[in-house]
Amino acid sequence: MSSGLPQGWEDRELGNLLILKYGKDHKKLKDGDIPVYGSGGIMRYANEYLYDKESILIPRKGTLSNMFFLKEAFWTVDTIFWSIINEELIDGKFLFYNLKTINLANLNIGSAVPSLTTKVLNQVNIKYPSDINEQKRIADILSAFDDKIEINNQINQTLEEMASALFKEWFENFNFPNNQGKPYKDNGGEMKPSELGEIPIDWEVKRIFETDIVIEDGDRGRNYPNNSELSNKGFCPFLNNKNIIGDYINFDKTDFITEKKFNAMGKGIVSVNDIVLTTRGSIGNVGLFHRNLPFKFSRINSGMVIIKNDKDFTCNYLYSLLKSKEMKNQFMSISSGSVQKQLPIRDLKNLVLLKPLKNIQIKFEDIIKPFFEQIQQNQQQNQILKQQRDALLPKLISGEIRV
Repeated sequence: MSSGLPQGWEDRELGNLLILKYGKDHKKLKDGDIPVYGSGGIMRYANEYLYDKESILIPRKGTLSNMFFLKEAFWTVDTIFWSIINEELIDGKFLFYNLKTINLANLNIGSAVPSLTTKVLNQVNIKYPSDINEQKRIADILSAFDDKIEINNQINQTLEEMASALFKEWFENFNFPNNQGKPYKDNGGEMKPSELGEIPIDWEVKRIFETDIVIEDGDRGRNYPNNSELSNKGFCPFLNNKNIIGDYINFDKTDFITEKKFNAMGKGIVSVNDIVLTTRGSIGNVGLFHRNLPFKFSRINSGMVIIKNDKDFTCNYLYSLLKSKEMKNQFMSISSGSVQKQLPIRDLKNLVLLKPLKNIQIKFEDIIKPFFEQIQQNQQQNQILKQQRDALLPKLISGEIRV
């Protein structure tokens, strides 16, 4: 037992607190409802499980920090360990959070691919309260943050599904409300042929260069900020691909630039109701700069563009359109580059857009806008919850704060 521990705490090697087990090949399993985990998360669902009690999954290869705590039946492949927890000594959820405070990348024994071994992991020193009830209280506090984050994620998924269903019904099945409030196409609405197939008689198909849409890229050259001019605080966010997650703008781990650098840059200012589109690497991800975001404007890096629109389209219709499967296919069809995919602006301007009547877009906007704003608010709240949890985590796990 080590000295310097909080009163009532002890330490043991991880190998005394759990038994690490290797995953197995999943290829011969039939489809089912049991999640199959790899180091990146759920790979598929199968009909058999390796274990059905509380377990901590620790990657053996790949992203070593990507751990999972499970209370349900699961299967794991050989890139991730699963474990049998010694419940007489330690609460499983507490141990999971405890391990989250350890930089497992420092234990890496791989070269090209980060790797861990049972020998290395079993020797990791774990400090914990001897009283398992205190462990549970600590885990409950931290779990409250994760539970709220999960609730927000579930709400967002439901809102996403509702928004997608409405977009499909109105702008793919063409069953938007007609003048009598009935589904247009199902009630004999007149259609006409177009480049995108049959569309309602009064609608149009336009290429971007034929509309009022302006596509603007970020500043380049001598005014482009270098690494020394970026920080985690500053006057203005400097967005890049990592900030567009799931077609939403995420300000977690955002780079910032100074006011001087902001003023020195010539183009690439994102403001309210602008859409950003990733054009290099992970191409075709979009985010709408909502009015209720924590920042009123931003700059973009050279791996994305800003799509500005004032007249032909409502912002949430255009945003929904750019997120659609049809547009994702168009992005892929014009992408270039073998090592790193790119979307050149000259080709973006030739993309084909469906342009409904403006009054239909406005009706859609009125319904859909609160969905997207709620999703963005929930994502922002999740960022705050993660920050609060991560600030509390080391203090609770070390015994600096006792409960």
